[in-house]
Amino acid sequence: MGLDEQSFLRGQGDVSLMTDLDGRRMLEVVPDRSTVACVKLREALPKEQRAKIVAAAMDMGAPFIIGTTKAVPPVDIVPDRFHVSKSLNEAVDKTRREESLPLAAKGDDTLKRTRFRWLLGQTPDAFAQPNANRPCRLFQIQYVGACW
Repeated sequence: MGLDEQSFLRGQGDVSLMTDLDGRRMLEVVPDRSTVACVKLREALPKEQRAKIVAAAMDMGAPFIIGTTKAVPPVDIVPDRFHVSKSLNEAVDKTRREESLPLAAKGDDTLKRTRFRWLLGQTPDAFAQPNANRPCRLFQIQYVGACW
């Protein structure tokens, strides 16, 4: 099962969504993004279906976590793919920025203009110069290569 929030119009408030991740379909929509809204989503399912839920993928906001633990028998709470990817990309970019400054001070501009290469998850081969017979310099840099 998946839980997410959606904002349709600026200033109009959010709705909470419950989806069937296996069946790739919307199950229920309720106004608001709160613990009460999360509980209402779960209560929309028949008890026998609620008992079959083994995991809930969601953003890690407190309303969804609290609502899930209140309304469903014990399930694994899993961060959703979007928020995991976003957090990892932010960590790689922060590390790249922090490591770029001391390198630039030494005259090494290796990390300049590489932000989107890291964020797009390009392989070391994509970073290498054409016809280069040496390992890619970016992945020899101490922290950002390891972080990636």
